[in-house]
Order: sequence, then C-alpha cells, then structure tokens
Amino acid sequence: MKKISSVCAVLCLSVLLSGCGNKNMVKDLADNGSVSQGNKRNGEAKENTDADSSVEAADEAAADSGEMVDLTVLNSTMVYSEVYDMVSKPEDYIGKRVKMAGLFSVYEDEKTKKRYFSCIIQDATACCAQGLEFELKDARKYPEEYPEMDSEITVVGTFDTYEENGNMFCVIRDAQFT
Repeated sequence: MKKISSVCAVLCLSVLLSGCGNKNMVKDLADNGSVSQGNKRNGEAKENTDADSSVEAADEAAADSGEMVDLTVLNSTMVYSEVYDMVSKPEDYIGKRVKMAGLFSVYEDEKTKKRYFSCIIQDATACCAQGLEFELKDARKYPEEYPEMDSEITVVGTFDTYEENGNMFCVIRDAQFT
C-alpha cells in the first residue's frame, strides 16, 4: 500500500511541475518557491517599447538577483497558488518585484471614499479568484486614466504590506501598467 501511495505522489508531483511549461521555472519553484524569469513568457522574449524600457530594466535586475516574482509565466493554477502563498506568507515577498496579469478591479470604501485598485487572478476553472491591490507610481485620474473595469491588465511593482483598521493588507507599490 505504501508503494502505491509513493507512486501516486510522484506522479501527481510530476504532473503539477510539468504544467509550468518551462524547465527553468520548475527549477526556480523547486529551489526557492518563486519564479525569477524576468520578462519571458513560455521561453520567448517579449517585444520592447521605449515606454517599457525603465520597467524592464528594473525587472531584469530583480530577476538577476532572484527578487522577481513573474506570475505571467505561470499557468493559471500555479499563479493562483503563488498569489495565495503571497497573501498567506507576505513576509517572504516584501521588497520583491512582482509582475502579474489579470482583471482590473476597483473598490471604493463608502465611509472613507478611498479607492482600492486591484488585479484579480482566477484559477484554471475560474471558480476562485485571488487579487492583489496595487498603487500606481504616477498619479492618475480615475476613471479617465484607468482601464475599464474587468479589462485585462499587466502590472509590475514592489510587494509590500500595510495595516489599516487593525488589519494587515498586501499591496503592489510603485506599480506601472505594462
């Protein structure tokens, strides 16, 4: 019975890791629990524009130092799992650069009138969603200078936490749309 359990565990682990689609990602996940793949998606380089060059330079430096968590290179199940880990153990991610893609969402607190912007990431079956709040580096006027609600966005910034009303929250600071 132990032999069958061991074989099943090995098969499940190999299926899970092969779902990442990139051997370097699998190695990164096994080594340190996060992905440090810079600006590559499925092994292909992303086309650059002048506007993206400063963001990409910071991303490359972070990737080289192992301080980049690039969620855009993971499949939807792995992204959901990594974001869950970020929210569950934020101390492991503070100060790391994070790149994520998902749906744009806004929440406005009725009492304080403060707006909270977030990138919502769904799992493979789209039944569960995990989101990360972000604060843009440059001030923008809402709604004119923001994407439409539920539109696809990609955000890059630095992971941090803050406390509000006795609760701890995660946020991507100095974020930029890419």
